[in-house]
Amino acid sequence: MASLLAHRQWSEVSVSDVASAAGVSRQTIYNEFGSRSVLADLYVEALLDQVVREYVPVEVVQDLEHALEASFRAWFRALEEGSPLVDSLPALVADETWLLETATARLASAYGRLFSEVATADATAFARLVVRLCFSFLTIPPAPGEDPVPALVAALSPYADTVVARSRAREQ
Repeated sequence: MASLLAHRQWSEVSVSDVASAAGVSRQTIYNEFGSRSVLADLYVEALLDQVVREYVPVEVVQDLEHALEASFRAWFRALEEGSPLVDSLPALVADETWLLETATARLASAYGRLFSEVATADATAFARLVVRLCFSFLTIPPAPGEDPVPALVAALSPYADTVVARSRAREQ
């Protein structure tokens, strides 16, 4: 689908186009996915998984502040350079609440793997805030040459420290 969306808006891509690009029949697409909107949702989920895998360095980051910085840096790099998710997200998503919850769950899961001591509710609240901030830059990207990452990290670091400290206090 990425190749189709590279040249057209989602509203211009038919199920027949997707089937042709995949080398299957239109009916096969409907049998597998049920509808065009389910196909779009699953594609967005796959892209979100890819973004979290690529941009949240769960194996190499020592603390939440560095994970946050790495996440924001990767997101702004994707905004600047383009990526299938960033390029197609506005056209593919009809339900913003679904997108927020899906992206939040993916990011919270990654943060949970990185910091197992952080309670799920805390990781989810933190991830939701990060996702909302990232998505806000889709509509109004940073100005050329602007680096919003230091300010975002500085603003969220105290909250991250509180989340980790609260979770550690619960364990004791």
